[in-house]
Amino acid sequence: MSQRHAVQDATGVVATNDGGDIIIACGTTTPGTVAGYSNGCIFIKTDQGDHEGVFVNVGSNTSADFNLVSVTAA
Repeated sequence: MSQRHAVQDATGVVATNDGGDIIIACGTTTPGTVAGYSNGCIFIKTDQGDHEGVFVNVGSNTSADFNLVSVTAA
């Protein structure tokens, strides 16, 4: 059984891949078009006053493009 992961510093980075790109992160502000976030990175917005919570990077690891994940009824 694995351990629970905890954010250890103020960066909000929860996990990275072998190349050092971020694959899971959290924070109050969604990242802009910056480098270092893997394609497919999940960003969890912890300030959900606007009811937006989970984003995924559809850009690249050199130019992130986070889009809101939307859920629709089946």
